Amino acid sequence: FFFIFGIALSLSLAFPSQPAQISNPPPSPMSGLAAVVDSDLSEFRGLQSQISNLRQTQQKLMQQQNENDMVKAELGRLQAGKVYKMVGPVLVEQDLEEAKTTVEKRLEFITNDLGKVEADCMQKEEKAREVADKIRKAQTEMQRQAKEEVDKIQAQAQEGQI
Repeated sequence: FFFIFGIALSLSLAFPSQPAQISNPPPSPMSGLAAVVDSDLSEFRGLQSQISNLRQTQQKLMQQQNENDMVKAELGRLQAGKVYKMVGPVLVEQDLEEAKTTVEKRLEFITNDLGKVEADCMQKEEKAREVADKIRKAQTEMQRQAKEEVDKIQAQAQEGQI
């Protein structure tokens, strides 16, 4: 270790008039594309997360819709009788027609919510497709630029410049 340090020290002392020059390579156009791809990827991941949440909401709404359809069918079979609804820990008697109306309204709300969730999901999926296409195009451009750089370096090497 000391020997290597001594050589480095002696080299720096041997050439005091020439400061060490470390040049940064010129900014590559690919670095700008890489930043675009990174931001698009984070946008894509965010959209995927939103789509996943919307799908979960859609499943819950479909489950509620199925349950309410079953209740509606059961209420449809009743000609007369007592219907009870649970309010907290207590069962409260409810009129049959009022129960049917309540279930119908609940089904309307659920159906409307399902439509909104499906529309939102389709919109997010379309946006995600657009972003994915944008990412693919940027990656293709980065590959093309990288190939051009490699070809350029190989040409310089063949000419003896490197």
